[in-house]
Amino acid sequence: MGIDDFAFKKRFTYDTLFIDLLTNKPIDLLNTHQPEEVTKWLKTYPAIELIIRGCSKMLQR
Repeated sequence: MGIDDFAFKKRFTYDTLFIDLLTNKPIDLLNTHQPEEVTKWLKTYPAIELIIRGCSKMLQR
């Protein structure tokens, strides 16, 4: 799974985008990028074993 900050309009509101790195498809979009909220979301999916932060460069392969 990849996690990256995402903004529809830079410098205003940043969200968190969760991406399946095997399919390069989005899994979910949180309307925040606060660490507490991201941690809360991750705890609901205990089967996740690998997390890559800032994966936008990996998706451009």
